[in-house]
Amino acid sequence: MAVKLIYTRGVSRTRYLFSVFLLNRSSTERVYQLEVSHTLRKQKDAHAMSHEHIGDRRQNGAAVWQHWSYDEVLAYFCAQTNISFAPLPPFP
Repeated sequence: MAVKLIYTRGVSRTRYLFSVFLLNRSSTERVYQLEVSHTLRKQKDAHAMSHEHIGDRRQNGAAVWQHWSYDEVLAYFCAQTNISFAPLPPFP
């Protein structure tokens, strides 16, 4: 298993992309992924909106995710994946 925590910030968009992957000898398989986007503009592309992947299934995120802080995103990710960090990864 591998965990990847990505934070990007642009002029009009902040994005958290937190993932868990299963590492095989010949491939990497996404097990879980949480993407939370904060944007000033209304998103036209549904895939650019906040969502999560559980295996191959995609589920839209709740509207409240738009207002989550780093700590709230990380707490939700840890609860969904049953992962504990010690110490917690600091905000970038």
